[in-house]
Amino acid sequence: IVDAVNKGATGVVVPQDVQLEPDLISNLLSREVALEYAVNIRERFAELAAQQNGNPADQLHIIGITGTKGKTTTSFIVRHMLHE
Repeated sequence: IVDAVNKGATGVVVPQDVQLEPDLISNLLSREVALEYAVNIRERFAELAAQQNGNPADQLHIIGITGTKGKTTTSFIVRHMLHE
């Protein structure tokens, strides 16, 4: 954490069950580094990464095609319709 902050990190996210040393917390707060505890660290990092990149998933449109026959034909028809 100290290395990351020394290299310019402005925020730190740690798992909720991790106990940071009081001196480290004081150091972060005195340097105005945001400190966040997350219940699910992987989910929180995904949210932050999406936010940092303009939430690209918001621009996605997903169409699911299921069944035993005709998926390829249907997908080509849908593709053609979307391109038109």
